[in-house]
Amino acid sequence: MSPVEIDRTSQSRSVSRRLLDRALTVVARVALRAFLRRIEIDGRSNIPDDRPILIVANHFNGFLDPVVLIKVFGKLPRFLAKSTLWERPGVPLLCNAAGMIPIHRPEDGEGVDGNRDVFRSCHHV
Repeated sequence: MSPVEIDRTSQSRSVSRRLLDRALTVVARVALRAFLRRIEIDGRSNIPDDRPILIVANHFNGFLDPVVLIKVFGKLPRFLAKSTLWERPGVPLLCNAAGMIPIHRPEDGEGVDGNRDVFRSCHHV
């Protein structure tokens, strides 16, 4: 299954997904304590918990940012990430496990037409 296909028909996959999300959330919290001493969250009350939201974050570290967002929300959100991450050894396993969705960018020498399928899959997440 490619990273953009979503199978919602299997109950066991849903249970596995929830367990994996919980495990990754715990790992993220441990990593956060190891890398950052303090996090200040300002305006968290302005972010709704009862419906889907889109967060666009300026980031200083593409791997630490998801960890911070997990801390803020207390659960594993779904991330869009540059598709070139899937070209690095070992990284695709982590990206797929976290439910990340690849985005094709012109600056990476890729056509953005592939993003149509990606955005359709986001609608189902």
